[in-house]
Amino acid sequence: MSAITFDTYRVAKTLQTRGFTAEQAEGVIEAMREIDTTQVSTKADLREMELRMTVRLGGMMMALGGVLIAIRFLS
Repeated sequence: MSAITFDTYRVAKTLQTRGFTAEQAEGVIEAMREIDTTQVSTKADLREMELRMTVRLGGMMMALGGVLIAIRFLS
């Protein structure tokens, strides 16, 4: 399981200044530590997926062009 890295002290203080008790702030931080980030995509993951989709779409467009040309010559 991948973890989120964050400044727990700063988060706790921010929550407390917004009205959370120290116990509530600690509970929120504990819950944040339990978040499973293994299925979260990074910006690099999204760029890689965009490139793969662009290449695949280009291939499909080339194939469609070939089919249309074949239809034209066969009819």
